[in-house]
Amino acid sequence: AAAAQPPAAQPEPQQLVAARARTASKYRGYTRGVDNKPRAVTILDPWHVITYAHGSHTEHWREGDSLEVFLNDPHSDEPASVEVKVLLKKPRVDVVVMEVVGREPLDAPALDADVHPGEPYIMVGYSSTSASSARGATGKPALEDSASVVHGSIATSLMDSRGHIRGDTPSSPGDSGAGVFSLETGKLIAMNVGREKIKGPDGQEVDGFKSVLVPVTVIMGLLAGADP
Repeated sequence: AAAAQPPAAQPEPQQLVAARARTASKYRGYTRGVDNKPRAVTILDPWHVITYAHGSHTEHWREGDSLEVFLNDPHSDEPASVEVKVLLKKPRVDVVVMEVVGREPLDAPALDADVHPGEPYIMVGYSSTSASSARGATGKPALEDSASVVHGSIATSLMDSRGHIRGDTPSSPGDSGAGVFSLETGKLIAMNVGREKIKGPDGQEVDGFKSVLVPVTVIMGLLAGADP
């Protein structure tokens, strides 16, 4: 009888995080904020890009507006400029869905609706970048070099009244709009929209230690016409 083969070696945790981050970065992009810093967007499917719906996105964007986003270009070291139209703006859920205009379908991530407590994830955003340090040769942020990667786990998959769940790592400025990818499967499971707010000792609202995430099931529901 043939000798039994030893099990395939599993990657070390740090190697797995690095490999998942490289893959996830393909689906990350940005818009420009009023301060010229990149604001994260994430490819949802071949025809849609998502980001958050607070701050300047709520103040200045309207459904039907045409915008410019910059996405990974597999044929160039520089990001590709892509025209999009604001399809949905849902401030209560903190989600903007943009529709790609006039180009070939995007290379999109696989989606995973089965999010469970304790599931490890990576979040790839722009929290470590600035307007000066995140630029490539053309003055545009170089997507790979400017990535900020956060590694955490789903703290709760029980949705609140806004359709949000929680991650166990805090979100930093620049992480809103960042895709949250399962470390186990590499699939997109959620989008980060900020940091949890809690009551401080004096009763005032302060930043907590958990990130606020919108599951892809909620976002796909919005596209189908359902609110959580």
